[in-house]
Amino acid sequence: MAQGAASLRRALGLRRARGAVLVASLLLGAAGTGASTAVNRPAPAAPCTVAGRSARCALLEVPEDRAAPQGRTLPIRVVVLPATDAAERLDDPLVVLEGGPGASVIAALPMHAATFAGLQRRRDLLFVEQRGTGESGALDCGLEAMALQSEQAAAECRERLAGSHDLRFYGTHHAVLDLTDAFEALGYKRVNVFGVSYGTRTALELVRRRPEGVRTVALLGTYPPGRNGVLDAPRILDRTLALLVEACAADASCHQAYPRLAESIESLDRRLGTGELDVSRLEVASALRLMLFYPIGVSQAPRVLTSAAAGDLAPLRAISAGIGVAFAGITGGAFLSLLCSEDVARLDRSQLERASRGTLLGPAWGDQLIGTCGPWPSAEVPGDFHAPLEIAVPLLSLTGELDPSMPPSWGAELAAALPGALHATIPEAPHGLLGMRGVACVVGMIESFVESGTVRGLDVSCLDEIRRPPFSAP
Repeated sequence: MAQGAASLRRALGLRRARGAVLVASLLLGAAGTGASTAVNRPAPAAPCTVAGRSARCALLEVPEDRAAPQGRTLPIRVVVLPATDAAERLDDPLVVLEGGPGASVIAALPMHAATFAGLQRRRDLLFVEQRGTGESGALDCGLEAMALQSEQAAAECRERLAGSHDLRFYGTHHAVLDLTDAFEALGYKRVNVFGVSYGTRTALELVRRRPEGVRTVALLGTYPPGRNGVLDAPRILDRTLALLVEACAADASCHQAYPRLAESIESLDRRLGTGELDVSRLEVASALRLMLFYPIGVSQAPRVLTSAAAGDLAPLRAISAGIGVAFAGITGGAFLSLLCSEDVARLDRSQLERASRGTLLGPAWGDQLIGTCGPWPSAEVPGDFHAPLEIAVPLLSLTGELDPSMPPSWGAELAAALPGALHATIPEAPHGLLGMRGVACVVGMIESFVESGTVRGLDVSCLDEIRRPPFSAP
């Protein structure tokens, strides 16, 4: 491993000075052939740019199956955005991990680079594309993640990928091994980690396996070990709807326009149960859940729910379809490989029935996924993957108050069990923050945390000033 890492550093033009890894001024690219762990025999360096930004690029070629290092290999894309102040540069980069599951972090690089421009002054920003996504051995069968949640579509996807991929080797812990190879190859001994949504699961698995190499962990929308987003989805959605009702009642304009919002939700639930609406419970509840992922959907929710209860589902379908565009970049096969092996494999229908009884979503989504995932090859999952963490790495967890997939209680539960950890809830926020007013506060908190390396004394008071867009009029 050390020899392969050294050869990659030479190809990338990296050299050591004052204990730090300095990146040469050229834009670089490298590729290699398969090795048991990291890159071996990298190709000559070549210039590259990413989204118009000066960067250092490489391809790490890693075994698909690490127990068979001479078998099929995967090219893992790596992009480094160098610190902008070379004189002040520190040698602990910020590693960004994207959500999904199945989204490419490099596709999201422009957004993350803009968000963390302040941290980039003294630290490199590091993006390692997760295997199975983007251009890193993508599990792309021509269908988006949302279209794959049926048995027939999943079977067709599986058959299409079978000749080029072994779907047993695309789990989170496989991605973590790729990450650690990239760190070693680039000479980073310690890193700071930022994970969003599903990327928080990757971040926590990384710190479980490599705590000595992680300086800080910042999470936005926390998915802790032991929790199951499929099993808990019905209760979490009901919780978000209850909070929505409270928020509308406390807002004079919303309350005036929709004084019976709670009754509308109850009516919608009842009409779905009696079959009065020519639509499935799964379609309606899934569309609602999707709509509530982003602030624009939350602001429209009272109007849409009222219309749906009256039998007009067009607004719900239109808004959820528009928001669903944000999920179009998720690689379908990667989505299924991760969800099926790490969440659905732990479920049975009796569990779902008990956990979802009396909820708007019911067991429908979990039932569908059990059928979809049944024939999908399950990725290897370490025995302690879902066990509680025992780490002392400084950790900051942030979750939106209205998050319909990963509630604040998950982050609070994680932080309460770890020394040096802090959880804070973002008022009025759902899962995504695009469209919230005052989110610069969140970025500032993460910057302060990374700079100081501790949650002690971290000022979270600005969170109280964050606001969602106003509720829409009828």
